[in-house]
Amino acid sequence: MLEVMKVATEFGMVDIDLPGADLNSCYLSEDNPVTDNNQPELGTIEALFYELSLVGAGVGGGFDHTDELKVMNYRQAMKSPDCEAWKVEIKNEYDRFQKYKVFKVVPRSEVPKGTKILSTTWAMKKKSNGKLRGRLNVRGSRKDVVLQLLVPIYGTKQAANCFYETFVEKAVRNSDVYQRSKAEPCLYYAWIDGRLVIFVSWIDDFIILGHPQDVAKVKHDISSAFVSQDEGSLMEYVGVKCDFKRGTDGIGTMKVTQPVLVQKLKDAVGESSRKYKTPAMGGLELVRGDDSGAIVDPKQIFQYRSLTAVNMYVMQWSRPEIYNATRGQSRMMQKPQPTHMNALKRLCHYVVGTPNRGLVLRPDRAWDGSKKHKFRIGGRADSNYAANTDDMRSVSGGTTYLESCP
Repeated sequence: MLEVMKVATEFGMVDIDLPGADLNSCYLSEDNPVTDNNQPELGTIEALFYELSLVGAGVGGGFDHTDELKVMNYRQAMKSPDCEAWKVEIKNEYDRFQKYKVFKVVPRSEVPKGTKILSTTWAMKKKSNGKLRGRLNVRGSRKDVVLQLLVPIYGTKQAANCFYETFVEKAVRNSDVYQRSKAEPCLYYAWIDGRLVIFVSWIDDFIILGHPQDVAKVKHDISSAFVSQDEGSLMEYVGVKCDFKRGTDGIGTMKVTQPVLVQKLKDAVGESSRKYKTPAMGGLELVRGDDSGAIVDPKQIFQYRSLTAVNMYVMQWSRPEIYNATRGQSRMMQKPQPTHMNALKRLCHYVVGTPNRGLVLRPDRAWDGSKKHKFRIGGRADSNYAANTDDMRSVSGGTTYLESCP
C-alpha cells in the first residue's frame, strides 16, 4: 500500500527556537509590490525557474495549454479569466494567516533599530488539476506600518528546517516505534508485528509504504502531531505520474511518466511529421567551436535554455534514455548555435512523439518480508574516451540496480 500524506505546517504548527531562526527580528512590509515588473529578466536563471514553475504538475486535466500553469503575481492574476476565483483563494490565504496567528501589526516607529524588514509578493499558480493556489511569500520593505512575523512562512530560510527539526523531535526522537535511516536522513521506518513500514519526507509531504494497518498507524501518529491532509493513494507526486499494477506472481510494477512536461514541450515545438526513433543522431557530439554564428536573439536563447531545462527534469525522473542527448544540450546553454537548436528540437520531437514511454520499475523477484533477506545489487558502466573536441574530455556514466530496478 503506497499513500501520500501532506502535512499542512506552513503557518503556526512549527514554533521552535533554532540557531539563526530569529523570527522575532523579522518584519514584513504591509505593502505588496504587484507591478508587472515582478517577472524575471529574460534569459536569466530566475527566468528558467519561472518558466519551469509547472514542474510540480503531474497528471493534468485542469488546463488547455501549459502557459496557464505559470506562476503569476497579484496584478496578473486579477487580469486573468479566473479573477473572481483568485479573490476567493486570496481570502483563503488570509484566513490561514489569521487562524495560525502568523503576524501582528506593529508601527514602524516601534521596530527595533537594525531589524530586518522583508517585503512580500504573491505567487499565484493554477495546478494541473485546475485547482488554484495563492501563497504570500516574503521578499524585501517600506511604508509606515509593518507586520511582525511570528512563525515561518514560505520564502523564509528557516521554514523547512523548523519543520524538519520539529518532526524529527516529535515523531522520531520521542518515539520508541520509529527509526531514522542512517544512510538517508529523510527516510524513516518501523517494524510492527514483524512487518516493515517505510515513510519518506519531502519538505512537508510524506510518502508512506507498508501494510494498510501500518500505514494507517503512521498517518494517525503524524496527524496527532501536525494538522495534516490525507491525499490518498499515490497517483502523482512532484510532477511525476505513477501507475501501479501487480502480476499474478505477486511482483508489482510501477511506471513513471511526466505527461504535463511532455505537453509543455509539445506546446513549445509542436509535433513533427517525422517520427524519430532515437533522441539524437547516432554518433553526434555537440561542440562549441569558436562560438562563431552563435544565436544572439534573446528570445531564441531563452527558448533554448527553457526547453533544455524541461528535458533535464524529464530525463531525471521518467526518460533516462535522453540523458546523453540532454547532457550535450546543457553544455551549450551559454552560447547556443543554430545546429544546437536543431538538435534540441529533434530531442523535443522525440519526447513528444513517444508520450506514453516512461521509466518502468519491476524487480526480478519479490522480497520475502524478513530482515535476513539478501537483496541483489548490480550495476553497469560505460565511457566514451576523449569524444569532445572542445576540451578532449571523456564522458562516463553508470547505473546501479536493486533487483534489476535502476
